[in-house]
Amino acid sequence: MEIFQKYPLKSKLLSVLFTFLIYSSILPQVILDTVQHKQVGPGMFYTKYLVHSIPCSIDVFEADMTNEFFAIETVKAFELLSGDREKTSAMSIRKNFAGHWSVCPVNGDFFNLKTGMPNNIQVENGEVLRNERVDWPTVGFSVNNEVSISNPNLSGRIVLKDSSLKINGINVARDINQLIFYNQFYGTSTGTSDDGFEMIVNPIASWLANDTVYCVVDSINLSGRNTVIPDSSMVVSASDMVANYLSSHVSVKNTIKILLNILPSVSKLKEMLGGHPIIVKDGMAASMNPNESFVFTRHPRTAVGINQDSTKLFLVTVDGRQISSLGMNLYELADLMVQIGVYQGINLDGGGSTTMVIRNEVVNSPSDASGERPVSNALLVLSKAPLDAFSIIDFSPSLSQREK
Repeated sequence: MEIFQKYPLKSKLLSVLFTFLIYSSILPQVILDTVQHKQVGPGMFYTKYLVHSIPCSIDVFEADMTNEFFAIETVKAFELLSGDREKTSAMSIRKNFAGHWSVCPVNGDFFNLKTGMPNNIQVENGEVLRNERVDWPTVGFSVNNEVSISNPNLSGRIVLKDSSLKINGINVARDINQLIFYNQFYGTSTGTSDDGFEMIVNPIASWLANDTVYCVVDSINLSGRNTVIPDSSMVVSASDMVANYLSSHVSVKNTIKILLNILPSVSKLKEMLGGHPIIVKDGMAASMNPNESFVFTRHPRTAVGINQDSTKLFLVTVDGRQISSLGMNLYELADLMVQIGVYQGINLDGGGSTTMVIRNEVVNSPSDASGERPVSNALLVLSKAPLDAFSIIDFSPSLSQREK
C-alpha cells in the first residue's frame, strides 16, 4: 500500500499490467465443449461451442478462402446509407439466389440507432458509401480475397486529360467550391439545390477502390443540381469555380479516370466495413485499454479474423447478457480467437446487435428481449457454387473436446 501511495504512476502501470494478465489468461485454461459441427458449404464449416465455466455460448464459422466457390460481400441495410436498419437474417435472404448462395452473414459495423448510418467507411461491390471515421479500424477484401485489417484514410480525385481535381467527400451535402461523388446509396437524387455542374459517369469495367477506374461520361445536367442517380452509376457534382472548370473541360462521351484510395489496405478493394478495436495482432491479443468499460465488461460479441497465411476466414459470435451465456470481455474474445486459429482479428458491433445466420437461419441467441435487432450493415460469406455442385452433409454430432 505504501508503494502505491508513494509512486502513483507506478501503481497505475502495475494495475494495468495486472488487469491485462488476468484477462488475457482466462480462455486458454477453459475447455471448449463442441455441441454442434457441420459443413454448410464448399470449404465452409459451422461449429457451436459451450464454455461451462463462464458460462458462454459461442458460434464459429470457418471458411477456406482458397475454395473456388468462396466469395464475400458487405451488405447495407436496404441499400441506403442512411434512413433505416434491417435484420441480418433479412439481408441474408435478400442476397440469396442461384449461384449467389448466402451461407453465413454476421452483423457488421457500429451505427446510429436513429438513422442506420454506419459508424465507419463501407465499400460494397467496389462502391464507396461514405468517408472513414479517422483512426477507427476496418476489415477489407480485394477482388482476389486478399484481406486487410487496418486504420485507413480515404482520398480521391478525378483525372481529366490534362489535369486532376481532388474530391471533397462521398454522399454528403455539397458545399461551396466542392467536388462531391454521389452513388445509389445516397438516395434517388443528389438533392443539390444551387447551380453547379453534375455529370453521370459509368465504369468501363467495374467500380473498385485502390485502383484506377476508367469511366465514360454518359450525360451532363446543364442546371447542375438534383440529378437523378441511376443504379451502379456515379454522379460527379461540383459547385462554383470547380463547376466552371469542369463545364469547360468535360463533354458527353469523354473518358475520365476516377481514383479512390483507401489506404493502408489491399489493392483492387471490393468490400470493406468498420469495427473497433483490433483485438488480435500477429497471433496475440492486441494492445487494448484494460480500464475502458467496453474492453473489460462482458457483452455479446461479434468478430472477424483470418489465419496466419490468410487462407481461412473466421466469423465469431458470443451470446451474452443471459443466464446461460454471460458474454465475453475483449481479452477473452481475443484469446478465444487465437485459440481457434486467428492471427489477425477485429471486433465488430456487439451487444443486442450480435447475430450469426447460417443458411438463412439465426443460430445464436440475440440478447434483445424482442429478438434479432435490425442493424446498419452485415458481412456476408457466399457460395458461388452452381446448383449441381452445391451438396453438403448436414451432420451435427454432440462432441466434447475431451472426447477427441
